[in-house]
Amino acid sequence: LTRREESTPHLLAALEHAAARVEEAGADGYMLHEYAMFILAEWREPAAYRPLVAIARHPKVEILLGDAITEGLSSCLASVYDGDPEPLQQLIEEPAADEFARDAGLRALASVFRAGALPRETFSAYRGELLATRLEREPNYIWDGVVSVSSDLRFPEHLEAIRRAYRDGFAEPWVDTLEDAEARISPPPGAPNADSDRYDLVTSAIAEMEWWYCFTEQAAEEEARRERTLTCAGITWNCGTALATPPHRSPTSAKSPRSAATTPAPAAAVGNTKSCCAQPGG
Repeated sequence: LTRREESTPHLLAALEHAAARVEEAGADGYMLHEYAMFILAEWREPAAYRPLVAIARHPKVEILLGDAITEGLSSCLASVYDGDPEPLQQLIEEPAADEFARDAGLRALASVFRAGALPRETFSAYRGELLATRLEREPNYIWDGVVSVSSDLRFPEHLEAIRRAYRDGFAEPWVDTLEDAEARISPPPGAPNADSDRYDLVTSAIAEMEWWYCFTEQAAEEEARRERTLTCAGITWNCGTALATPPHRSPTSAKSPRSAATTPAPAAAVGNTKSCCAQPGG
């Protein structure tokens, strides 16, 4: 972090490598591109914007980012925004993209708006077009994202279109009920914006990543136990302690999709867990 000028080209190259060679970059244990996206986001590096969008648009983004799809992708995209909304719009409207990555693109655009880099009229008009014609007419988490963003940031001009989305079965009431959305989109005068911290930019890569499992004392203890394991004559011996299963990319928890912007996506839905924060035993 103290060697920005020297590090930036290497971190950009890591993102470009991940976007171009998904299977290789998604190999278990390889995480340089994940470090890169958070560090470059803290530095507000616009050259990271398009490679990161390319990663987000890839159908196999889950093997590259795991939980980072819902645990930081939107804020990283917004933090490296280069002034052109079209790449984010392409991500949002890409039917083949991961639905949670599409939601991250929408929330990134909301963060750009909230940071003052996108006029309200422009953002409102675009979301109106999404609701009217630019999203596929079938259930998808991106519909729930549009409802959530409109409600969180209070765009009452979209209320009728949101009601229609519920009537047509595109928005899921188990994610956010229509009654809750209506209450948030038209609150009493003077009420604070709901969940506005979901749309903050990255201010510290360390703060964004320090909770990851690989940085905990428990992870250090597990690694120490693995190092104490001896191999002799082809047999692996455990030196007196139970050897935990190494962290790997598999579901570990299921949390409410209502808070998908700040919590992992439902494990049953996407199996969305990155290796660094997987729990012992998978």
